[in-house]
Amino acid sequence: DGNHLQLYELILAHLVDDGHTEAAEVVSRSVMLPIPKTIPPKRLATLVEKALIHEKQESGDRNSRNNGVDSKHDDDDGAMDGVQTSGFEGDHNNDGLSGDGFLDLENEEKNGLPPTEHPNYTTRFITTHKEGCRCARFSPDGKYVATGSFDTSIKLIDVDKMKNYNQILQRTENADEAKPVAKTFYDHTQPINDLDFHPTLPLLCSASKDSTIRFFDYTKLSHVKKAYRYLNDSHPLRSLSFHPSGDFLLSSSDHHMIRLIDCNTFQIYTRADNSENHSGAVNQVRWAKDGNFYVSGSKDGNIKVWDGVSGRCVRTVSGAHGGGEVGSVGWSKNGKYILSCGKDNGVKLWDMRMNGKRLRVYGGAVMSKNRLQATFNWNEDFVVGSDENGNCGVVWDSRTGEIVQKLVGHNGTIRWIAACPVDNSLLSCSDDHRGRFWVAELGQL
Repeated sequence: DGNHLQLYELILAHLVDDGHTEAAEVVSRSVMLPIPKTIPPKRLATLVEKALIHEKQESGDRNSRNNGVDSKHDDDDGAMDGVQTSGFEGDHNNDGLSGDGFLDLENEEKNGLPPTEHPNYTTRFITTHKEGCRCARFSPDGKYVATGSFDTSIKLIDVDKMKNYNQILQRTENADEAKPVAKTFYDHTQPINDLDFHPTLPLLCSASKDSTIRFFDYTKLSHVKKAYRYLNDSHPLRSLSFHPSGDFLLSSSDHHMIRLIDCNTFQIYTRADNSENHSGAVNQVRWAKDGNFYVSGSKDGNIKVWDGVSGRCVRTVSGAHGGGEVGSVGWSKNGKYILSCGKDNGVKLWDMRMNGKRLRVYGGAVMSKNRLQATFNWNEDFVVGSDENGNCGVVWDSRTGEIVQKLVGHNGTIRWIAACPVDNSLLSCSDDHRGRFWVAELGQL
């Protein structure tokens, strides 16, 4: 329920109003939320009083309409046995995405699969690091992409300049004017393992093997190459993900516990109940689009789904990739599906409403040596991943599982492929030190 966060904040404020500060602190730690300071006094009591009056007024009409007959609620499709199911039922809020070109297998199978034009991805620009290109992330508006490297640097790249690089070169005598790389940040001392952009502010966040999370303001002058803030962790960091509101940040590391960071106070919360945690390093964490849930994939071979408000684990897919390490996890836009990549040579699609049922396996590629990534393209018509055999990328039809293209050009393993959220472009990161920017022309191959 998207209102859980607000409800817990109201409860915390009400406990403080009534003088139960110690109880509020206990609840705050349990739900991993700070005690709010801006909620008016007795706000929860006022809302409850109004709701009770409203319920009493409507109860007579409701009883009259129902006339004592049992409602027919047979939509238990997607309920998760014995665990919390909020967010995974068929009426999950999908922001109108269903039927608009985004993946929705349940409805598509009823109405017939939509025809899909195969893409023809071609390289438009190549950026080069001094060592292997490790990770990449596009900004939410698709204007920038950031790449992180084993050489400890982070490049911020202008997407429009990459798309039109040759044309810009032809019409200007100043080569620097055509360069897509807007900034290069140097502040870490070990390789960069993950990046994320703040959803609303011009902030870039990085997670590094040097056990720090660093925050960069990319509106600052070009000579500013350092982070304006950093957080230390006790273990080398592997992943991070901003909440869609921008108020919270998830981080994971070589440790088995996931951390939640309040971006306003920079207070860090962890689960007190260790029984639900992974048993190995957490390779990746990702928020769902609505912020109600997040997913984690671990070296222990398991995928876990967590309630974004209470922090409780509501679903575990054990041995998701044959017991092998889970390298990446991510959500479909409607929150129904999770896409994962593991060391069993498979990219897999899971329906998290149906007890974590596996729906698709995207095969035909070798993914057994390295911790690799898989992602949907922008409209989820395709799944993109890596093939260690041939150092190429692989594009699958997300609905049929058919390989429709291989992305050839790298001379080393492709560690990461990031998809632009607003159009059909990608950026692949390779051990050959290069990041390749790909743009698709649609048409039957």
